[in-house]
Formats: sequence, C-alpha cells, structure tokens
Amino acid sequence: MGKQSKPISPDVAKLKFYDNIPDVIIDAVNELIVKGYNPNTNSSIVKEKDIVNAVTVDDDIKESTIYDNHWLDFEPLYRAAGWDVEYDSPDWDEHYDSFYKFSIKKN
Repeated sequence: MGKQSKPISPDVAKLKFYDNIPDVIIDAVNELIVKGYNPNTNSSIVKEKDIVNAVTVDDDIKESTIYDNHWLDFEPLYRAAGWDVEYDSPDWDEHYDSFYKFSIKKN
C-alpha cells in the first residue's frame, strides 16, 4: 500500500485557499490602494469593478474566472498585513459600485 491520505485541516485549507489568489489580483489591489489613498483619513477606497477591469484588461483573464475562483475574497490577507478592510455592495434598491475600504488598523 502507498501513502495513506489524511483529511485536510481547516488551517491548511485556509492557507491553500489564499495561496490560490494570483499575484495579479494582489498587484492590482495594491496599486489601487496607493492610487486611492487619502492621508487625511488614512484610508483608501477601491472599487471592485476597478480591480476586475485592471486584471481582465491587462492580463487577459476572464471576469468569470475571477468570480468563479473567489479571487476577490482577499480581505483576510490585507487584515493580516495591517489593514482594516470593509466590503460594501448595494442592496437591490441601491445604485452604487461595490467597493472595499482599506483603513490603517488602529492599535
């Protein structure tokens, strides 16, 4: 008999999930954070559509690939890097672009 498979632990599953978010997504988010950074509020607003546009235009990745693979679920990575991250999207009766708000974590 060969090596016996073991169930994956929650911690390993989480690490593998975040490892699957490609650098192109992180690079786009980083660039947009810097572009939108406001030193008066120590925060940056990044629209979801701007991330998707940056990745689909510059890197020839399909929008459906981004959503199907949950590549925009990157908030915990940025929280671990020192940001408070809030995601906001409109309800059915509201009309605005979904966005992420990155704020410097207060100690």
